[in-house]
Amino acid sequence: MRKSVMENLYNLYVENPKTSNMEACEILGVDNGTIRTSKYRLKQSGYIESISEDEVIILKPYKTTKATYNQGKSEVITEMIDVYLEDFREQTTFVDRLQVGREIRLLLEKL
Repeated sequence: MRKSVMENLYNLYVENPKTSNMEACEILGVDNGTIRTSKYRLKQSGYIESISEDEVIILKPYKTTKATYNQGKSEVITEMIDVYLEDFREQTTFVDRLQVGREIRLLLEKL
């Protein structure tokens, strides 16, 4: 998975908190505006704090939100499937089982 500029900048600050913006530009291969924007976003998100223009303090570990979102989504779908399976077993008619089975199939496709 390709890392974002923000994540790369964060990792650079972890390795060397006294990295200047110009050094970060050269190391990451992006322009100064991108570095400044990423640094601002890291600061706003609470990952870093700027002491001076050339020094930062790391406040918390960097997390990617996409992985946790997809993980949470799959946990919810799995729980829904478990509930539907219980409901499937309780159905007495074929038509009712067929309807619940369709719902289960749709949820399985989302996983």
